[in-house]
Amino acid sequence: TPTDLSFPQVSLDVLEELQEEYQIEDIYPLSPAQEGIFLQSSVNPLKYCQQTTYQLTGSLNIEILRSCIQDIVLRHDILRTCFLSEGFDRPIQMVLKERPIDFSYIDIRSTGNEEQTAKFVEEYRAKDKEMGYDLSKNPLMRLSIIQTADNLYEFIWNHHHILMDGWGIGIFFSEFTQLYSKRIRGEELAMRPTQPYAQYIKWIEAQDKPEL
Repeated sequence: TPTDLSFPQVSLDVLEELQEEYQIEDIYPLSPAQEGIFLQSSVNPLKYCQQTTYQLTGSLNIEILRSCIQDIVLRHDILRTCFLSEGFDRPIQMVLKERPIDFSYIDIRSTGNEEQTAKFVEEYRAKDKEMGYDLSKNPLMRLSIIQTADNLYEFIWNHHHILMDGWGIGIFFSEFTQLYSKRIRGEELAMRPTQPYAQYIKWIEAQDKPEL
């Protein structure tokens, strides 16, 4: 019910309608920075679509890698969030109980031609970045692994800036690296509990607002 949410101003009728489509964990407003990004994205949908790419050398276990990314998504509620505005006085962000990652593994080793391989990777990067996001529906993070040789991979990670800033990106990669390095050896990493993003939003909402 609305009283279970961090933003109880959502009416029961609206919540029940949302629950027909989503498995909801929580609902709360956007931070000021997020709200600015949300409004600008409605005008220029590709403006805040960010892409990080790099090469990985060595042997990768794709299934373990996928499981590590999914566990990080489950660990951080912001990575399971979508954003809605239609029918609300102000945009809201909605945390889903589960959100499968948008993950692709592509093996192009059979091309055997460095020029064709480089062209494929470059075109894939460009198309992937231009796909954009529907902030109300799509997972706002995509990960693609392109295997170009026996021990060479292209790592292409796209995400929307409304999810995280530079600090968040650093946390994501740090946790991923630690988790993968442990799991590939058959070990588990004991991570400290995270603080829900809702706590930050509640703190912002409690601050005095300047008079206009």
